Amino acid sequence: MPKTLVKVRQIGRYSKVFDIIRRNNGQVSRFDICKLTGYSTTTVTSVVDRLIADGFVAEDESQESRVGRRPSLLNVQCSSIYFAGVECSAAGVSLTVTDATQAIVDQRSIALDAQATEEIISAMKQLLDTYIRENKEIWEKIPSVVFSIPGELDAQEGIGIEYRTVPDWHYINFREHFSYLKKRLFFLNNVDAMLTGYRAQNQLEPECSVIFLIIRHSAGVRLFSKGLLCSELGIVCEIGHMKAEGSTRWCACGKKGCFDAELSSTAIVSKFREAYYAGLLDKNLVLQESDLNLETFFLLVQQREPTTVRILKEATAFLSQMLGILLAFFRPDVLVLSSFYPESVCRLADSLKTQLAGQLASEELPQIACIPPADMLASFGATIAGYEIAFPTKVTEI
Repeated sequence: MPKTLVKVRQIGRYSKVFDIIRRNNGQVSRFDICKLTGYSTTTVTSVVDRLIADGFVAEDESQESRVGRRPSLLNVQCSSIYFAGVECSAAGVSLTVTDATQAIVDQRSIALDAQATEEIISAMKQLLDTYIRENKEIWEKIPSVVFSIPGELDAQEGIGIEYRTVPDWHYINFREHFSYLKKRLFFLNNVDAMLTGYRAQNQLEPECSVIFLIIRHSAGVRLFSKGLLCSELGIVCEIGHMKAEGSTRWCACGKKGCFDAELSSTAIVSKFREAYYAGLLDKNLVLQESDLNLETFFLLVQQREPTTVRILKEATAFLSQMLGILLAFFRPDVLVLSSFYPESVCRLADSLKTQLAGQLASEELPQIACIPPADMLASFGATIAGYEIAFPTKVTEI
């Protein structure tokens, strides 16, 4: 067998055994690993001995009371390796650091007001440089940094091609900007990172298929199926700029009738402003133009103000139409919606289930999870991607 194939097999087994130990930390023995993997005792012994020699794993005798020899249980050395993930957007930047067990050891962020590329890059460097200065020992044990980048991205080259929320964001070379870190640099789309973070947080199994839909300034969607991010296979969906049936509003992309023009945060605020200037709102409810924002809008929805309730109802109708299109092509086990829509205000999950029930059979309806915008979910997901780069469990047995 060629050496390269032997090496691939060794990497796959090394990573798989380590991941089993991580997921069953302090509760699994060498014999258990043989049963879980089907590997021979000789193979498991060789891999475990190597993990111990590399400092990733320790072996301790079980403390349970029993007759006969106590089993030796394996546990991960938490401080043996760390993973860093950085997320950036127009709203701010965040950094998450996790240890060898994927537990979070540090999270920090910087909020931004200015929507300009220079400010975003500067904030990212400030966040990283401060962390490095304060945590030199941990930084030395971080093999790579994974960046979660919004908008259109060339992940291979580390170039942010376009991000419509930031006007001057064109072909930003992140690899060049952060080469001074002297680490291996990896890049992924921010929705991919959030999907990865969500799966890790909720301990979803690889067999569990997921649609992750984020709606903020625009709509973004990523799919996970058969243990893989579909974007890794080139399967991506620009759902926000698909044609919405019944829409005639202009979108920021220059076309008319996109979903983004109906249900994004920008669209909601635009409709709110239009209603205000058209005299459809009681002037006593909005005292000044600066109050024409999402916070005021949802406050009025909560108060059952008719015009804002109608705007929200229209938006959720377009949202269910969008989801119907997605579910016509992909039938996931879980549908995750991360948006600015407060679930407590509009009971979005129940509303969507009701509307989708008219389009799909009950057994085809996925589990629906509505989560608020989690500022650090993408940076956490980036650390999980870093773990998977260091311990690639997706390597196929040959």
